[in-house]
Amino acid sequence: AEEDIEFTLMKTFSYTSKNTSEEHLTKFYHSFEEDIIKENFFDGLIVTGAPVEQLKFEQVVYWDELCRIFEWAKTHIKGIYSICWGAQAGLYYHYGIQKYPLPEKMFGVFEHENLAPEHPLLRGFDETFRAPHSRHTEVRREDIEKCEADENARLTLRSEIVEAQKKQNKRGVGYTPKLHRQNRLGGILWILKN
Repeated sequence: AEEDIEFTLMKTFSYTSKNTSEEHLTKFYHSFEEDIIKENFFDGLIVTGAPVEQLKFEQVVYWDELCRIFEWAKTHIKGIYSICWGAQAGLYYHYGIQKYPLPEKMFGVFEHENLAPEHPLLRGFDETFRAPHSRHTEVRREDIEKCEADENARLTLRSEIVEAQKKQNKRGVGYTPKLHRQNRLGGILWILKN
């Protein structure tokens, strides 16, 4: 039997959007401070990317608010799905994992290894598949491996993107489109169970 999925959209209170009207945000989104968010329990939280990856986390206008959301999520959310900068922010908040600037912007479509084919979000994906990325920073494998000791954290996808891009650039082959911010596909996908 199919299950209906009900979404509750949340916006940060501490940031004023430059690209989306306040009227639209007020009509469709709730802030974290509203009871509909703070007083409820949810099956999942999706934390998306943002064009702030070249700033230190603490320099992001809504960082303190995002930290309160991450803390609240520990008791009110069954699982968090984070992509792009949202994944880096979650890794930094929960595990202190830093992001490191890349020598040049990395973008392209890269191979990923599916480490959790039984997970509902990855069911139906092949053992390996290609996904687009576009970013200026990276997290390092050795830092991620330190998280594996935490039974509440689970790496679901793995990719050697920076090395793959170096090989791709040397050969001069491969599909490397420039991605746009609204194309929310760019990013490393992580599932953090709470």
